[in-house]
Amino acid sequence: MGGKYSSLDPKEIEVPKLHAMLERDGYLKPYETEYRRRYACFLDYVDKISEGEGGLENFTQGYKWFGIHINADNSITCREWAPGATELFLFGDFNQWNKFSHPYKKLDYGKWELHISPNEDGSCVMKHLSEVKLVIRTKSGDLVERLSPWATYVVQPPREEGFVYKQRIYHPPPTQKYIFKHPKPKKPESLRIYECHVDTQTFW
Repeated sequence: MGGKYSSLDPKEIEVPKLHAMLERDGYLKPYETEYRRRYACFLDYVDKISEGEGGLENFTQGYKWFGIHINADNSITCREWAPGATELFLFGDFNQWNKFSHPYKKLDYGKWELHISPNEDGSCVMKHLSEVKLVIRTKSGDLVERLSPWATYVVQPPREEGFVYKQRIYHPPPTQKYIFKHPKPKKPESLRIYECHVDTQTFW
């Protein structure tokens, strides 16, 4: 990578509890240099995230920034991460399925942003359970339709419409919003990881 840490000799990289792991399983000893090299690459990425995203905690809360968010004034802010896209559009029943009337603006680092004003009467353009999709123009010029990876509510389509889930805007009126009946569970002292998928996400 050529970063601050990955440009160093792997022998200079301190990996937490590496020696304990190698003592526990001697078959891993031949790969010690590779463990150190990979940890150096990891440290470089942590630095990049800290510099560009304000730290790991902010980075893990990307759902608060990305996706489709209806603001207090009923305007809508939409953001996506699509570094492989040359153009990005939002369409749905809110704009009569016009694929190109609502283009995103390209930002730095593969980010895209779109702001939609409220209706003249101050109401939100998107109603509760409105259906939306993204249109992405790839580097090869192809147009592909996708759901946002930041979608907060998707539904299974009727069988006759195929198998692709539909993204819907979940924005019920106050009288229909769910009210929690029980207190929020306490935060556990240690991390609980149920499942982890590495390298299963592609970019557009």
